[in-house]
Amino acid sequence: MTGSSDNHTVSNGRVDAQPVCRSVLVAIVGPDGTGKSTTIDELARQLADNGSHVSENVRHWRPGVLPALGRLTSKGSSASQFGGPPRRSAGRFPLLRLAYYGLDFIIGHIVQDDPEMRLGSVILYDRCALDMHVDPLRFGLKTNRGTGMLWSAVRKPDAVVLLYDEPERILARKAELTHGELERQFSVWRELLAGQHVSAVVRINAAPQQVARRIASYLRGNAIAGDPWPTGTNPRQRMLEVVCSMLAGTSVSEPASRAAAGAYAHATEYVAVPNLHAPRFLVPLGTRQSGARSLSTYSAHKPLARAFKYVLQKGLAAGLAQPLLRQRVSIPESDPAADAGTAEQSLRRYLAQALGRSEVFLGVSLGTPSPHQKPLFQVMDGDGSALGYAKIGWNQETIRIVSNEAQALQRLAHINFSSAVIPRALLAEDWHGYYVLLQSGPPTGQWTPSRDITPAHVQFLAELNQINATAAPMQSSSWRHNLQARLHNLDEMGAAYDTDLIEWALEQCAARFGKIEARFGNRHGDFTPWNLLKKDDKLFVLDWEYAQDDSPVGSDLFHFAVQRAALVEEAPPTRIAHQILGVTAFNRSVRDYFQIKGIQANLIECYLALYAADTLSWNLLRDRGRIDDKSMRTRDAWRYLLLHFIHSPSN
Repeated sequence: MTGSSDNHTVSNGRVDAQPVCRSVLVAIVGPDGTGKSTTIDELARQLADNGSHVSENVRHWRPGVLPALGRLTSKGSSASQFGGPPRRSAGRFPLLRLAYYGLDFIIGHIVQDDPEMRLGSVILYDRCALDMHVDPLRFGLKTNRGTGMLWSAVRKPDAVVLLYDEPERILARKAELTHGELERQFSVWRELLAGQHVSAVVRINAAPQQVARRIASYLRGNAIAGDPWPTGTNPRQRMLEVVCSMLAGTSVSEPASRAAAGAYAHATEYVAVPNLHAPRFLVPLGTRQSGARSLSTYSAHKPLARAFKYVLQKGLAAGLAQPLLRQRVSIPESDPAADAGTAEQSLRRYLAQALGRSEVFLGVSLGTPSPHQKPLFQVMDGDGSALGYAKIGWNQETIRIVSNEAQALQRLAHINFSSAVIPRALLAEDWHGYYVLLQSGPPTGQWTPSRDITPAHVQFLAELNQINATAAPMQSSSWRHNLQARLHNLDEMGAAYDTDLIEWALEQCAARFGKIEARFGNRHGDFTPWNLLKKDDKLFVLDWEYAQDDSPVGSDLFHFAVQRAALVEEAPPTRIAHQILGVTAFNRSVRDYFQIKGIQANLIECYLALYAADTLSWNLLRDRGRIDDKSMRTRDAWRYLLLHFIHSPSN
């Protein structure tokens, strides 16, 4: 929907990165009195000031290529053309009106909107076809019968932004509709929001400049920073260079050569899967068993990915795949007979020495391109049995999170969970400018990925959250204080929409909690199917990089649902909300968890909102709003959960 640039502006001492919005159709909607015209004028100015080409023709409800119906009759029309009080009476021939208006939308988009958008313009609509469903009388319709069919037939705006305020405040500014009519219209808008026909809801509790800034930040998607790699660099290839330096025992500033096999007297050969241009794994070619089992770090969840993993593992184990896999790298290593004090030590020999082994084999998962990408090394013996797993931080961000995981494992080392075990930190130290965390793998036996929540998950999380457990009024808690500082930073970087959305939700939470204290405790931080293994009634819980000791209870449980549904099932936000709050098996697990914690079931939605506020703000600040498909799916889910909570009947 939007593009990005390196434009920056300064507003009130704040430096905002303002990627240019291009080729986007935006509808600003809401009842009379919400200030749509003023907001649109200010939004157009802000977008234009920051490099967007905004169409000078603001569309009022429809494209307007066909004349108003009143001009076609001898009596004219009493309908408001948005310059006076809204029409409150129905006209004749409703089906003809619908057909006429629908034709205007269809023709107008073809002959007017599309040509402008092909030139990169931003087109702003004051209302859209949805308004006919919300307020049919305004458009001469007795009821909203048929308006849903019209909406399904016409082109949808890229973003439908609803302006919202309390009816009392709207009436104090502009009393064109009754209090009851305003409540009715907002009730219909809430239904459309629940059906994902409304993209965003923006409070109008501030000056028009700030309201427009919130909308602009939503349209940009908060794309503050670009790709973390230098311009023109393939991030997967860059990560391969980093990994090769690690394997060779040289620093990142001294990249290891990726020469062909046989170029060194002593070298270890790896296969790049799927290829050298976009590598995801390095498979060792030392033994068949180590090559096949090196893919066990790949926690495949989609059917096609699981099938690929199965076929490749079988082919490697049988020795049939190796001759076909020609995308290879060769890592130089010192002579094993050389003096350890003078020879350069490779990662393989370093980890073998740490484990008291004469030789080990390494399978490498290169991770997903992001500002915090780091590799995971599976350390194996010749039979492919896992001896441990090494994570290596190589820049400031990855060193920080790997170090955080090491500290978390050390803090929890003395805890005996009734339904889970966690890795042991075998080694945590600096090495050649990297930070290496070597940790134990799961106990012996057949462990499989854990894709569904079970009583073991619920019990483990209840026990984990009890560590460092605290209770405090939500608004005065240390968690809220830390979140407030994060929101200040988000607003400074230009994420005005998300900042206000989170503040709005927290205000509703405070009202719902009343005098009840909120509960906080330890959190795993990335409790997802790909970080969990199971065997019988036990779990093995991996990946503690984002562990925290002051998070709202239930956060890990909610995170499991959002990540699985958004990234594995690619479910829309409405289905994610239903999985958590509807009559589902997952909701029964949620209720079991909160019952164990002694928390009333009517507060579950509050804790879900606290989780969404915490995780959305953390994610945006960590990634500086960087946009990719996965990030947008999860962020849209968190935003929807916040809006769902704000506009739920109990609020």
